[in-house]
Formats: sequence, C-alpha cells, structure tokens
Amino acid sequence: MKILFVAPTYFDPNSVIGGGERYVHELARALSDQASVDVFSFGPKSRQFAQDAVKFSIFRSRQFRHFTLINPFCFGHYVRIRRGTWDVVHVHQLCTFVSDIACLAASHAGIPVVGTDHGGGGAWVLNRRMRIYPRYAAVVGQSQHAAELLKADFSDCVQVIKGGVDTQTFTPAPSNRESPFVLFVGRLLPHKGVHTLVEAFVRANVAGYRLMLVGRATDPAYLDRLQTLAAGRAVEFRTSVNDAELRQLYQQASLTVLPSEGGTSDGAPPELMGFTSLESQASGTPVLVSDAGPMHEFMNEGVSGSVFRAGDVANLSERMQEVLGWYDTTPSPLIAERCAQHVQSFSWQSVASRHLELYRSFQPS
Repeated sequence: MKILFVAPTYFDPNSVIGGGERYVHELARALSDQASVDVFSFGPKSRQFAQDAVKFSIFRSRQFRHFTLINPFCFGHYVRIRRGTWDVVHVHQLCTFVSDIACLAASHAGIPVVGTDHGGGGAWVLNRRMRIYPRYAAVVGQSQHAAELLKADFSDCVQVIKGGVDTQTFTPAPSNRESPFVLFVGRLLPHKGVHTLVEAFVRANVAGYRLMLVGRATDPAYLDRLQTLAAGRAVEFRTSVNDAELRQLYQQASLTVLPSEGGTSDGAPPELMGFTSLESQASGTPVLVSDAGPMHEFMNEGVSGSVFRAGDVANLSERMQEVLGWYDTTPSPLIAERCAQHVQSFSWQSVASRHLELYRSFQPS
C-alpha cells in the first residue's frame, strides 16, 4: 500500500518539533514497516530527504498577510498529488490552506482522503469558502474528546483511533527512588495549570518529595509567578532537558502530574491526546491528570493513575497524597508493570495497524 501524509506545519527533523509533528513522524515510521509512506510538508525552501524508511518532500511556501508558517501558501504539491499513485492521502491538520489544496487534489484524482486534526490552523482557508470537508472519506480523532470536536463538521465519518506512544523507547527500568519526586513535563504556561500544581504540592506537604517542573518557559511573567509560589519549597525548575534525560526522569519519578486547565487564552482547545501521560505510564510511572480535555481517557483509574478536577488545588492535593500513598502498600516494580501494561494498546504499532485497517476499507474488494 502507498500512503501520502500531508503535514502543513513545517517538519524539520533537526529542530525541536511539537506534538502534531511528532504524531506525523511516529505514525509514518510505524506504518513504514508495512507500507510505502511519503510525507509532504512545507517550509522556507524546497528539499527532499529520507528518514526511518519514510520519504519527505518539503515544498517551498510563502508567508504574507494571512499566510504564516502554520498556515503556509503553496500550490506546488497540487500537481504532485494529482499525478500520484497513492492508495490514500492522509491530511494532518484540517484547517489550513495547503491541506484544503491537498484534499481537492486527491479527490480530483480519485484518491480517498483521510484527515486528522492536531489543533490550531489558519485564518484564511478555502474550507470556509468552498465545500472541502465533504470530500473527506474519514477523519480520525486521537481521543474521544478530539472526535467529539470533529463531529460539528464531520458528523458521519468520524473515527476514533487512540494513541500513540513509543513503547520501545519509553520503558520501565530499575530506578533510584532514594530522592523521590513528582514530575511535570510541558510548556510553563498558564493554561497548563502549573500554578495549580505548585500550590497543591505545597498544600500536600508530602515528606521527602520534590516537585520537578520540566519544560520551556516562554512567558517570563508567568515564570516569575511560579518561582514566587515555589520560593523556599522543594521545587526545581529545568527548562532544558534532552531526550535521554527526559526518559530517565520519567523512569525515576514517583508520579507525573498534568494539571491542564483547558484551552489557551486565544480560545484554542486543550490537548487532543497528551503525549506526556502516555510516555510516563509506558515508563512505569503513574499519572495524575485533570478532567479538562482527553487525558483521563488514557489512564486506568486506581491502577495507572487518577483524575482530579481542573483548577481545584484542594482536590489535586488530596489525589496527589493518595497516589503517592500507593508506594506504601504496593512494591514499586508492580506499580511500574501495571502502568506499562495499560498503555500497550496505545503503542504506535497498534495505532498504525488500526490506520491500515481504515485505509484498506477504501480499496476495491
């Protein structure tokens, strides 16, 4: 089977990539074991390269007025898609100019089009001026929450394929818990609810534990607020860690907390999946997640984690004490085994197999 991914957000494997780009790359890599996979993306200059058995073509795009790096202007991929021989075109990011062009090109060529949204998009797009969305054969939500958001525009063709996580990279390991800590991984921004976590950690007063906040600080005023809340407490900020260090932190942490309080200040929805929750559990560490968004869909209450009310400091503090209390009655290796076992169904191999099932359903019998 020949599959084409169209990823509007610029993919550069030599730089830090966000969740949407990671999803595209990981799914393409998992699919490449069973199919031929091409990825079209857009950037400041044209180039081609191969990585992990996936062939990438970067099309030169323009940025002017309403067109930006997240909503690029380009027609170069239209002809390539029209002349291509792919069995399916999978568009990753629905509300951009180039994804609309890709959907038109594929449907004109008689190629089934599948869509997945990763949040965000552009202000100037064709789907608000033309009937683009009815041309999609199916759209995929990475969670039930994501699927519900899609139903407003795609009521009859929404599929749910949850995940994924790299269960070969993120694995439990014998860890040193002599200096136990609670972990947060993500950008240090208000909608992530980090202030709620700091306040709850102080309130919980769990003896011997540190709180480690790992992530980029792109809002200086908010970072100052967090540092003020954390002053004199066992709270550590790490604004830069590499992949190997992050894997080790997941393995060594006693608990990972994701205190998201919902959408961003510009009205964008909260996370549509949540890599951090899956990676933590795959590494053998339970998670404590807010009820905002989909993250509760990926954990097993009382086995691999727990859920608290978003923005509720007292409730988060209570749940934190409760989950950390597991280590008083259950051996750490058993907790790790339960967490890792729970996320096996969300592995990229499982996600890829389910996508292949979907793609093959469009082929003539």
